[in-house]
Amino acid sequence: MTNYKPSTALRGLGFLLLLTSCSDPILKAPEPQVHFSDYTETPLVHKLVVKKLTYEGSSLPTGTEIGIFTWEGVLGGAGVWDADSGVTINVYGSSEDVVQFFSGDNFDPRIYNPRTGETHYADLIRKAGWDNWTENAISEVEIRGFETRETVVELVEGWNLISINVVPLRSMYTERDRTDKGPDIRRMFSQLTSSDPPNLHIVKDERGDFYVPFRNFNGISFWDFNSGYHVKVSRPVTCRWEGKPIPANQIINLNRGWKILPYLPTYPLTCDSINFYAISLIRTQVVVVKDESGHFADPARKFSNMLPWHEGQAFLIYMRTELSTIYPAPEADVPEIVPDTAGVTIGPWTMPHRRGNYESILIESFNGITPGPGDGVAAFSMSDVLSGVGPVAGGRCGMAVWGDDLTTEEIEGFRYGESYVLRYWSESENRIYELSSTLIQGDQMTYTTDGYSVVSATVR
Repeated sequence: MTNYKPSTALRGLGFLLLLTSCSDPILKAPEPQVHFSDYTETPLVHKLVVKKLTYEGSSLPTGTEIGIFTWEGVLGGAGVWDADSGVTINVYGSSEDVVQFFSGDNFDPRIYNPRTGETHYADLIRKAGWDNWTENAISEVEIRGFETRETVVELVEGWNLISINVVPLRSMYTERDRTDKGPDIRRMFSQLTSSDPPNLHIVKDERGDFYVPFRNFNGISFWDFNSGYHVKVSRPVTCRWEGKPIPANQIINLNRGWKILPYLPTYPLTCDSINFYAISLIRTQVVVVKDESGHFADPARKFSNMLPWHEGQAFLIYMRTELSTIYPAPEADVPEIVPDTAGVTIGPWTMPHRRGNYESILIESFNGITPGPGDGVAAFSMSDVLSGVGPVAGGRCGMAVWGDDLTTEEIEGFRYGESYVLRYWSESENRIYELSSTLIQGDQMTYTTDGYSVVSATVR
């Protein structure tokens, strides 16, 4: 075995030949390989015949280097691109104490432009032959380099509802039978589990499957880009994922009923009660859409208390029918994104902090009292636990009624099926009224996780 690293003498010889000859073959010859060189030649070889090399759709010049890595980030072979004839790259397998490619391993190509000094990730497209490493095999391939970007998601202490708008790098993937679906959940959250102490409590998907690292249990097969995730952390943290951008107009498939809607644009969008722009292409089929902080929008009733949407978020959406959609183009003017209303005081009550699951309640009308500025409504459990506060605006009130966090021992909110008590604060009278409610829309007058109810309220 020999470790291939071009020597200074070899590079000098190439330069001397270039000076002493004007023949076309030498002028077109690729520069010696200098960047991707940290691999070992072994008797086990899979040849990749590269016929086309591009970056973001544009052809790359002679002299561009190509490195072939495993999905674990181990370099197994490299070559220098010739724009006229292409290049054949020997990709070496593992032998004795050398760990490189094993049978069945996937290829992770990268390209290096010696003129700019930039390295880029790339996709390998098989045209003929084997699409993973096989001893003594030959494959004809095309390599397409792409620009990457980093998506940043800010997590607050407790529960978060998140999504990402990049396809992460291959280092986030493991199981070969899932490479066409999504990356591995454990690797995606390794930045939270490798900290001391670990920061991640639990991850839940829209189907009810979950990942609990401290129990070493994972029931989520892969990260689904067509969805989002409930994530609970013990302290605020910034998560970062690098990868290929997912276009803002990527098609999203929505089923009838509840769905976690990922947010793909890099730009903010409004979802106010005027035009519901973020969901304007599907608004007639949306029953309700909710964020992680308790805000929600009901297009049919022309109600919304939602803040502008931004990347990193995900939303719970209830659809009347199954359909596919995309996000609209950027708006000309979007209000500044402000913090959520947790901790805001209305009368004698302070809005509780988010706890991961809640029911949205829209009080459509009030009887027996005339709403005024500064008025609000609070929801209490039968044991008198304050679990929701909402301001009254335009004669209506939209509020989140928070459920109990089952991952803690204390009781912070409603249990499933528990009845709630509504109370009204009159700012002008400095007085609290008891309310009775009549169901207009919804299944029942008791707490339902991720539920939505429309009621009318009457002062007792």
